[in-house]
Amino acid sequence: MHPTGTYPNRFIDFPLIATRVLHWLNYCYGITGYLHWGWNAWTEDPFTVMNEARLGPRDAWAVYPKKNGVIDSIRWETLRNGLQDYECLWLLEDRLAKLKQSAGLDWLIASQRGLELAWRVVPSMERFTRDPQVLYAARRQALEEILDLDSKPRLVVQSNPPEGAAILYGPASVELHVWSDPGAEILLNGRPVTVDASGAFHENVSVRPGRSTIEVKARLAGVEKTATRSFQVLE
Repeated sequence: MHPTGTYPNRFIDFPLIATRVLHWLNYCYGITGYLHWGWNAWTEDPFTVMNEARLGPRDAWAVYPKKNGVIDSIRWETLRNGLQDYECLWLLEDRLAKLKQSAGLDWLIASQRGLELAWRVVPSMERFTRDPQVLYAARRQALEEILDLDSKPRLVVQSNPPEGAAILYGPASVELHVWSDPGAEILLNGRPVTVDASGAFHENVSVRPGRSTIEVKARLAGVEKTATRSFQVLE
């Protein structure tokens, strides 16, 4: 057990976000399943005796018994929400993988954008946000980027290193790959750039110490879309 909540789990005395982020970790580490123990491993009095006293609260069970069925719990609903978060990240990856194939974007790593968003919520196994708004914002961003791939101009931005990385200044630059639908105008930090026939360009962008943000815009037929990537540049 980890009574201080260092690692996420669905223990009954943990904050709910520690349960929901389990499936964000699954995405980050490429895990496709989760061993859910104790769905209905009830004691004789499951509403008041959650576990043996020597074991502490722990995860107990996720639903409660009733005649001819079970009673739902907030933790069970939260686990389901975490699964839906996972599906959002996976769907974004799947859409990018299909675009990579159809547009011939050999440089595109389809999973990278989902990982960048997931790392905002779970930077590592033992470091996860306690702020639900951070999680909601990352999920919203994933959904918006999925929907943006349904309308032109589609805009794909991939950086090396990935967004959120700490970069040691000396000086420093970020390798940037960008693609949009052919015919779209592309601006990098407000500056028009020249793209190839496929709608792609590649450039190393200088970054300065502190919080450095790169902005890419795509314009086509009166519609504009914007993507940003942020990095922490250390001196």
